[in-house]
Amino acid sequence: MDNDVEWLESMSEGALWATPYQLREMFVTFLNSCFVSRPKNLWENSWRSMSEDILYKRQRILNHANLELDDDTLEQYMLIEVEKLMRTR
Repeated sequence: MDNDVEWLESMSEGALWATPYQLREMFVTFLNSCFVSRPKNLWENSWRSMSEDILYKRQRILNHANLELDDDTLEQYMLIEVEKLMRTR
């Protein structure tokens, strides 16, 4: 598939019902098992929905309920989470 519409739509639909962790698993599955012609585009359209639990996790780990993360920092934490999943597959 040369335009990744199927993967983009799957991630968008998944965001309606899946947990952020499940979305990350789906993303990694697409990268590892499907032909994603433009992975960066898929990432840019999906990382926010995959990261919805990251702020809460960081607040809990750091015991800082008022912690805020800017988009760049949040995206970096997301990359770490995706990398962890990729290493286990």
